Amino acid sequence: MLKGLSVFGHLDDSQLMEFMSFGTQVMFSGGQRLFEGGLVGRQFYLISSGSIKVAVVSSDKELVVDHLDAPIFIGGMDVLPDTHEPFAITALSTVEALILERSVLSDAVRINPHLATLMADCMSGLLGHTLALLDDLAFSDATHRVMRTMLNIATANCETRGIPIIEGITHADIAALSGVSRETASRVASSLARDGIVATKGRKIVVDIIALRERMEVR
Repeated sequence: MLKGLSVFGHLDDSQLMEFMSFGTQVMFSGGQRLFEGGLVGRQFYLISSGSIKVAVVSSDKELVVDHLDAPIFIGGMDVLPDTHEPFAITALSTVEALILERSVLSDAVRINPHLATLMADCMSGLLGHTLALLDDLAFSDATHRVMRTMLNIATANCETRGIPIIEGITHADIAALSGVSRETASRVASSLARDGIVATKGRKIVVDIIALRERMEVR
């Protein structure tokens, strides 16, 4: 499962087998959850094929915040130790992964030092995504931030479900994710509805993704 990845290309068969012996090979089907909450703090996932989504979840909601494609190295990040964080990692397609326990990671890196580079690249990517979010909060006005949040949610649902929709997310949720007041989020949503960029159907908001992107570019 790992031989095709450039980071493992320098290993011979015996080294590759030794490296894989440190972990557990698993396969996840599309829609299957890899992990949630605090489990990520005890294990590392080396994903060799497929794609995943990262979502904030609660009892009745799921908000997709990012998509990642293999190769991916994730794990070992306990934000609040011994608690279950409200997030989940779910396979978007068939995913092949090697699960490494934190206790054996140093041995795995000894066999394949290039794994440390992959880890650094993945962490750098996550940091870049975080900095982009911070930049949006710092330098974009409130209206733009609300539109960005709505665009991200609708785009994620379009990619995973085929429908550019916002469902199970209230204006208060959008406000919290955008760093604005609920009143501001409601005002922006109403303005977009008047211009035909979004349409409310019951408790769902259908978004014209192209029109929303164009509106954001004009601002």
